[in-house]
Amino acid sequence: MKDGGTKSADGAAPLLASIEALIATGGDAVSADQRLFAEVARLGLLIRQAKQEIAALGAGEIGGRFIPEAKDELDAVVGATEAAADAILSAAETIESEAAGLAAAAAAPIRAAVTRIYEACNFQDITGQRIGKVVRTLQHIEARVLGLLGPIDDTPPAVAAEAPRLENGPQLAGAAHGQAEIDAIFGAQG
Repeated sequence: MKDGGTKSADGAAPLLASIEALIATGGDAVSADQRLFAEVARLGLLIRQAKQEIAALGAGEIGGRFIPEAKDELDAVVGATEAAADAILSAAETIESEAAGLAAAAAAPIRAAVTRIYEACNFQDITGQRIGKVVRTLQHIEARVLGLLGPIDDTPPAVAAEAPRLENGPQLAGAAHGQAEIDAIFGAQG
């Protein structure tokens, strides 16, 4: 942007330039009300331009795609963490029950280690709470950005078909490629 960020893609730059010229050449003859009106008009044009720039970034996808995908990924993290904690706790219970058949001197360090496992598994609850805060923050950001933009044309732009590819990291259930798809992808890349 030029001229202190006053350039606008929608033709508002000439109007803004006229307003600024009026203020500059009017000197003391320009009333406080006229100056205020000109400043409000300039702010309105800058806000309009910012909205257009945000919309051009695909901000409509925030609520339709990015936030829901992030929430799904975080829900998957919570689910995987819960499953891992359950497996660890189950194994600790097995170790604890087996230690009951040992002599007291041999069982004491095992019971102490199992207690540390139980205590460490509190991570699952804390992790779930923290991820819940992140999800609420994302939803708040989504609402604020979409509120700034107002109504958005949700018509997706025409996009060329993307070649299948393998994603990095674990995939959500239902989104992961099956073995036949993976073989086809590697066959197409080979």
